[in-house]
Order: sequence, then C-alpha cells, then structure tokens
Amino acid sequence: MRSLSPWVMVWLCCTVICPPVLRSDCMSDLSYLMDCLSTKDQVYLHRAYDRYTESGRKETRKMLARIPVYASQMERALQERQIPDWVKYLTLAESRLQAQAVSPAGAVGIWQIMPATGRSLGLRINEQIDERLHTGNASQAAALYIKKLHHQFGDWLLALAAYNCGAGNVRKAQRRAKGYFYHEISHYLPRQTRRYIPRVLTIAMIAQEPEAHGFANVRSVARPVVVTASQSTSLEELADYFSCSLSLLNQFNPTFNHKRILLEGQSTAELYIPASVFHHSIRIHPMRIGMALQEQDPIDLKQQLLHPRRNNQVMALRQSKDDSFWYNNLLAFTSAAVNLGG
Repeated sequence: MRSLSPWVMVWLCCTVICPPVLRSDCMSDLSYLMDCLSTKDQVYLHRAYDRYTESGRKETRKMLARIPVYASQMERALQERQIPDWVKYLTLAESRLQAQAVSPAGAVGIWQIMPATGRSLGLRINEQIDERLHTGNASQAAALYIKKLHHQFGDWLLALAAYNCGAGNVRKAQRRAKGYFYHEISHYLPRQTRRYIPRVLTIAMIAQEPEAHGFANVRSVARPVVVTASQSTSLEELADYFSCSLSLLNQFNPTFNHKRILLEGQSTAELYIPASVFHHSIRIHPMRIGMALQEQDPIDLKQQLLHPRRNNQVMALRQSKDDSFWYNNLLAFTSAAVNLGG
C-alpha cells in the first residue's frame, strides 16, 4: 500500500480536527442559513414547514395577504440599517403580522417589542400612546435592535436568537456549550428559541416565493392611506368624518391609547385610514378639497361643505363636535393623503 504524502496527511488532520466553520453571515441565502443549523435542529425545520403549509395553511395565507400593508415601512427601516430585506418576515413568526398582538410576557405589536426594550430604543410608551403599535416607529426600533445584536455577536443567527430570548441567554448558552456559533450552542438555548429560528427561516422562504410552496393567487390586503393630523382629535371624530365604524379605525390605529390623539405645539401624528373607506364615493377626497381651496375663498368653501345644496356635486362633510378641527386639517390631510403605505 502506497503511503500518503505529508500534504494529504495534513489536509486530513485539519478536516477532522478543524471542521469548516459555519458562520451565518449570508443572510440573502436562506438555504445556507438552514444548513447552519445542527442535525437535531433540522427536525424543527420540517415541523415548521408542515405547520405553515399543511396544518396552518389557512392562517399562512392570511399572513401572506397582510404583508403589503406593512411591507414598505419595514423595508425602509431595514434598508437604512443595511439589514437584509427578508428579515421583515421575522414579524410573521413573531406576531403573524397582527398589529395589536400582545404576548403573555407583555411584548406588543408586529415586532413583539417588550416595554423596557422599546423605551431603550426611543419609543414612547405611556398612558396616551404606545409606539410599539406604530408600524413605522416600531420597525425603526426593531431594525436598530437587530443591528445592535448583530454587531454584538457578529453572527446573524445568534442575533435573531438573541432577539427572541435575549442576549444574556445566548451568552449563557455559549458558556455552557463552550462554543460560539448557533449550531454549537442551540442545545443550550430555550426550547422556544430552538423552534423559533427554524420557523423564521421557513416562513421567510415561503414568503419570498409563495407560489413555489403552494400559495398561488394570494389576495393581498390593500395598503391603508396615511393622513397627517396637526391638531388633537379622537378616533371617534375620525370615524364620524369618514363615515366608518370606530372599531375599524381602532384596528388600523392601535397606537393611541383611549382612542385619543393628543398633540402639543407643532407636533403631528400619522393616521391610517383603510383605502376602501378613504376612497369611498360618499366622502370628499382630500385632493379635491385641496384643489377647491386653491380656487375658492376658504371661508366660502367651508360654508359650502358644511351647508351644501341638495343637488350640489360636492357632498357635505358631516359636522363634528368641533367644525374648526376639520377645516384646519383639510390641507394637512391633503398633503399626506396620496402617500400610500407610508
């Protein structure tokens, strides 16, 4: 038998003693990240896939339909932090993209942010407002948090694990495993996190190419119209103005506690109006109001809007408790009404 050359012996020793390091840096390649999981964790991948495509198929279709409602604001926040776009699908595993989701531990919103974490990231959380429920602000905070975790661990799977169970638990698992990377420490992470990572990777894979996984012709929910209020008001007044139910507006604007929008000084607030409601034929489109304001005397226009003749083409604005609120906010609504989806 021929003896092996010294170089071959060195190569074999290095392969056995120093196996390839699996660093999950390539967030754009989900299959690569899945390969970074340990053999035991591969079982959770199969379970997650069966859950999303079989037993939970109906709920998965609903989640996929909700993506367009929130996608633009999530994508903007992730892009600003140079975080791969598919991380937005983490919200599907976190909250099923339900804006008012609340966990037993107190995490809130589509990103499921805890109160202390939210405040540390600059979100306002008090009796009047909870910005964890605001898609744009919460997405900015979540992106900042994920970026910090990646900077701390230098590994994307570890960053996502820390997002779920906390950086302290990840470091504890590293100490116990006497290892560093996810496939080395996963056995020492909370069971919830071991299931969470495969779920995130699986639902992201499905959401990127839904047709390839049996979700063809998903009917997307229309993105809401974003309007800006420059004066304090309430969702009740908004519902009265747009002639829709209070519960519907509350569903789209859960940020404001007690359904009040309280503003001070020159501050403004973004409000989300369902597209079907905003464009309904029985309401006046803010763009039409804006053009009318440019062509007519504002005082005369207000009288026409509030007291129209029966056959007037411009229908009446329903009078609220404070007519001046709507008149003063007409231009504010006009300036932001065409900004669909944030």
